[in-house]
Amino acid sequence: MIHSIKNLISTTAIFAIFVLAILAAGCGSPEPSPGGPPRFASYRDVPGVTNDEIAAIERLKELKDEFVYGMIPSTELFTDCESGEVGGYATMFSGWLTDLFGITFKPVIREWAGLIEGLEGGSVHFTGDITPTDERHAMHFMTDPIAQRPFRYFLLAGAPHPQEIAKTRVPRLGFFDGAAAYSYAFSSQAYDTLQAVSVASTAEGYELLKNGEVDALLEESVIEAAFDAYGDMVVSADFFPYIYNPVSMTAFDPELAPVISVVHKALRNGGAKYVAELYKRGEWDYKKHKLCMVLTEEENAYIRGSDTIPFASEHYNYPISFYNKYEKAWQGIIVDLLADMTELTGLNFRRVNNRYAEWPELFRLIESGEAFLIAELIPTDARKEIGFLWPEVPTMVDNYALLSKSEFPNVTLKGILDVRVGLPRGTAYSEMFRHWFPNHPHTVEYQSSDETFAAMERGEIDMVISSQRRLLAITNYHEYPGYKANYLFDHSAESYIGFNKDHAILASIFSKALHTIDVKGISQQWAHRTYDYKGKIAHAQRPWLIGVSVILTCVLILFIMIKRSEKKRLEILVHKRTAEAEAANRAKSAFLAGMSHEIRTPLNAIIGMTTIGKDAKNVERKDLALSRIEGASVHLLGIINDVLDMSKIEADKLELSPVQYNFEKMLAKVTDIIRFRVDEKRQKLSVSVDDNIPRLLVGDDQRLAQVIMNLLSNAVKFTPEEGDIQLAVSLLGESNGICELRVDVVDSGIGISPEQQTRLFSAFKQAESGTSRKFGGTGLGLAISKRIVELMDGEIGIESELGKGARFFFNVKTQKGADRRDDKPQDENGNEQDRGTNMFAGKHILLVEDVEVNREIIIMLLEDSGLIIDHAENGKAALDMTAANLDKYDAIFMDVQMPLMDGFEATRQIRALPALSNRTRKLPIIAMTANVFKEDIEACLASGMDDHIGKPIDVNDLIGKLRKYL
Repeated sequence: MIHSIKNLISTTAIFAIFVLAILAAGCGSPEPSPGGPPRFASYRDVPGVTNDEIAAIERLKELKDEFVYGMIPSTELFTDCESGEVGGYATMFSGWLTDLFGITFKPVIREWAGLIEGLEGGSVHFTGDITPTDERHAMHFMTDPIAQRPFRYFLLAGAPHPQEIAKTRVPRLGFFDGAAAYSYAFSSQAYDTLQAVSVASTAEGYELLKNGEVDALLEESVIEAAFDAYGDMVVSADFFPYIYNPVSMTAFDPELAPVISVVHKALRNGGAKYVAELYKRGEWDYKKHKLCMVLTEEENAYIRGSDTIPFASEHYNYPISFYNKYEKAWQGIIVDLLADMTELTGLNFRRVNNRYAEWPELFRLIESGEAFLIAELIPTDARKEIGFLWPEVPTMVDNYALLSKSEFPNVTLKGILDVRVGLPRGTAYSEMFRHWFPNHPHTVEYQSSDETFAAMERGEIDMVISSQRRLLAITNYHEYPGYKANYLFDHSAESYIGFNKDHAILASIFSKALHTIDVKGISQQWAHRTYDYKGKIAHAQRPWLIGVSVILTCVLILFIMIKRSEKKRLEILVHKRTAEAEAANRAKSAFLAGMSHEIRTPLNAIIGMTTIGKDAKNVERKDLALSRIEGASVHLLGIINDVLDMSKIEADKLELSPVQYNFEKMLAKVTDIIRFRVDEKRQKLSVSVDDNIPRLLVGDDQRLAQVIMNLLSNAVKFTPEEGDIQLAVSLLGESNGICELRVDVVDSGIGISPEQQTRLFSAFKQAESGTSRKFGGTGLGLAISKRIVELMDGEIGIESELGKGARFFFNVKTQKGADRRDDKPQDENGNEQDRGTNMFAGKHILLVEDVEVNREIIIMLLEDSGLIIDHAENGKAALDMTAANLDKYDAIFMDVQMPLMDGFEATRQIRALPALSNRTRKLPIIAMTANVFKEDIEACLASGMDDHIGKPIDVNDLIGKLRKYL
């Protein structure tokens, strides 16, 4: 064993030395060539494409002239300022798809609602605007991500960064409604705490920024295009830690699935790198567009008519501008900035000085106009008097410093008067030093910066006035050791490109373009760049690193052998934890898949029957289609209510709403609804009701009906065709007006095992994993029923054996009602809801609703009531119409979520109208909204509304509210 270990250690050591030697010699694979598309002559050549996919795509190409690729307006797709055509990354991606498939992919701009509507209706075939999730993958057809969108802050120009604000107070961040940025901000742990402000639109976000109600907005970088209308008032800033939101190419139509599959395979076989390169080009397209939007016609004319622009540049001014003698090329920040400027504007630049020109000659070139601009010209009073011009954005921000040899003692501010200081002639550094120390007795002036440092090397002077970045040039680029920043002045030295006084238009173009270029990123890249210095250190350390690597390799091998048993134990533990996590994920996936099926099934019925009804030629067929639509809609609403009820239960917010109701009529309504499903399966339903049960009860009849409906639905679902189902309701007893009811639902179905019964009333779980696939259902009904029964001071249970059916039973306590013997429908206050013609004749109401189809539904439901109905599309219009005639309306039905002004604010302002108090009776305002949680209703009442009615609208409930207030 020992011999084997020795051989293993020796072999490993030799291998490690061999690998390190190769790395040290600089061997490696060549860099991949960037930019070119993957080498597919057509989609047929993409690895993994099947014959079925090829056949399906060719059929599509025969049926369609083009594919529409829809995107919301953003930095990825926009209407180009100059050409008026769409531009950006999405156009380039569409071009690649066009070449790949041999059919045009046409990029079009759609707002979000129109985009989704187009995808669902078929007028839009594909989009690149949807984030992939497990749920969306289950519903749609999606590729790997085609873009990674980083999150950025959007704030007013000059405002402090939110993470700086967080050091002194809680920052206020705006988040767009429904966007992912909110959850990302919290999951990133960038802040201990923050104040989140909901934002509905870009315009609202800008107003909040301008009014100081938020410090910044957090959203994907692509939303930058939405702020272009505000010029340079809004800027973006980095969000740390760096996170991004991926988006995929997506289709809703199953016929387009082969296209998505082929693109997915292309991305995984070289296409992803090419798409990333397209995204970079698209970003440049947007930058050009953004600059075009802010340029004046005079500036655009200058660009169109401009020849090559002469400029001057220092050969020694690292990292702003310098001639690299090792690589024999001009380099520095100015080189990169001018390259970006050419890319943005098309302007070309030509250096007019040679690589030996010193500062006096360069200054003469810019002053005379032989050079239109110079790489660096620090603003001073004297230069401003000459008339030089500068852009708004500095090239680099630095600090003035006195540089000395490392061994020279550190000086104080007062001690500077006692040392010899070298001044490079004609520079801003010299001018600033003389301004600070006008009577310094030991200054020496030299022709250039290089000569000044050479004099310090010879010992003629002790220090040189310069900046921190000059120290970088000495120690990093020139690799001269032994220098330091002896005294750092608390005064920033901002470096600017300088312009001749006669070139104001060019300076203005640069000002605007530099806001678009990442100047800070370029300057930081150069400030932190290294050359051969660290390489030499690494070369000197290489033998030591090899020795340490060999020793560490041997120690690692021995450590692995010693810890083998521990590792085995950990592997078992990890395997167990992994299995548990996978089981949890499977349960979640099964629930989501079931929910997808449950929701899509009634939606399919609604859509299909709508088509049949529209094409039907006779009334009977239309009525049948409408009946099926109504049934599917009720089923879909039940699923949605189950999910909402479960969320209330988990938040401990499920509450009862007691009213007086007719027990027999409630039970009859339940059995009428379920009998349709019973008849479909040719089952027998028998109902037995105890005659001693009071006719009128007080309680939450809707929740009680929900429990009975859940149990009956399960009985129908799990009972075979022609099976038996029994519903029995009995009175267990009555005491002090409190009745205890017992409800039994018995079926001859498949039965439930004792082990399955233990998890039957748990949320998101059914008796077995295959239940939802075989029988359907959300798995929430029994959990919800259990909670409702408990709220009614009762218990629910089951008795069952596999193959012998099941008996579900529960008991609840409810109050006996007043014995009233009328049979007409009643509202919550006992008022008859007679829906006769002209029952509200002459009454005038205002319907405030921004969705046109919702307005049409209300108006059609009430067309025989005699009501006079005006309508407003938002809260602002409602306020204006009410203020114009305070006595006109007998009631207002108010939606809550609307553009321009929501229902809450509209209600508050209507209640605040000074003349409203002169009305003979209060103007009732009733909320009409899909927000039906208790806190939603309380918010409506708190804003000044009198009542609430939930969507979808129940016509009896609507009539009841009208009778109550009219």
